[in-house]
Amino acid sequence: MSETSETLVSAPVSPGRAKFLRFLIRDAGVLLALVLITLFFSLTAPYFATPGNALKIFVQIAINTVLAAGMTFVILTGGIDLSVGSVLALCTVVGATVMIDESLSPAVAITLALLACMATGAACGFLNGWISTRWKIPSFIVTLGMLNMAAGAARVVSDNSTITGLPQSFVDFGNLIIGGFLPSIFLVAVLVIAAGWFVLRFTVFGRMIFAVGTNDEAVRLSGHDPDFYKVAAFTIQRADGRHRGHGLSAALEHRQPDRRRRLRAQCNRRRHHRRHQPQRRQGLDHRHAGRRLHPAGAQHRAAVARRRRQFQTDRDWPCHRARRHPRRLSGEAVAEDPLEGQREP
Repeated sequence: MSETSETLVSAPVSPGRAKFLRFLIRDAGVLLALVLITLFFSLTAPYFATPGNALKIFVQIAINTVLAAGMTFVILTGGIDLSVGSVLALCTVVGATVMIDESLSPAVAITLALLACMATGAACGFLNGWISTRWKIPSFIVTLGMLNMAAGAARVVSDNSTITGLPQSFVDFGNLIIGGFLPSIFLVAVLVIAAGWFVLRFTVFGRMIFAVGTNDEAVRLSGHDPDFYKVAAFTIQRADGRHRGHGLSAALEHRQPDRRRRLRAQCNRRRHHRRHQPQRRQGLDHRHAGRRLHPAGAQHRAAVARRRRQFQTDRDWPCHRARRHPRRLSGEAVAEDPLEGQREP
């Protein structure tokens, strides 16, 4: 029995099987979870595994996919970027402003818009990386400030209004659907992911990105400048925003910098209208900021209003002592109380 146990324990695992298990657990864990979730919803939800639902999912994840491709470079160097949304809005607003120039042809306008988006994103990324490495400020704080700066710049460039009138060829490309369920912007996201994977896997620059994130002091001792690679990672991540901005512009056919805030305000107005409209129909009191009053209180005020209309002058209005004689309200004769004047008030 002991010999059998020793044989089982000492039995070596084949290299191919060990490599497959390592890949399945370390590298393909998220992919395996995604496959299992997809299979679960495909079997339980009747409309999940349909071309229409697949088209909606691909459109929604296209922008975030490109966002993840650029963010990977920054995270690998040990940094973080919180200004992705605001810089995305700024890039899209700048690109849309260039494209609506009537003096340019559609091809020239789209090309210049691409270059403008690239320059805007690269400038914001370079500023983030330079400040973080030059003054040794955490990238969390630097990008938090850039978030507000880019959001304000987007509103200034667009004059806080919606930009419409993009070239029709650009809009047609954004609405192009291949095979009935693959949007063109998702294919662009796949190309960006492939390019990022190639750079990180097969280039010296990609290997240095991994090295800086693992041990920047070792990179410095080996003769390389880790700050250069950190700034380059932020710049690439921001320059990558041109794809997100153009993809979002093509998908929406217009751009406005504070679309989410405008939608939230619109929903709040509708919710306020639904909350107050029934009270206006019921004639309730509005002085309590839309708060529904107790029904007994509302009935009491209605009764008091009816009684007030029955008396013409203040002298006829019954005082608090008359509440002990309810027949006075109906007009019946009631004998006066001889001790009424002698009672203490």
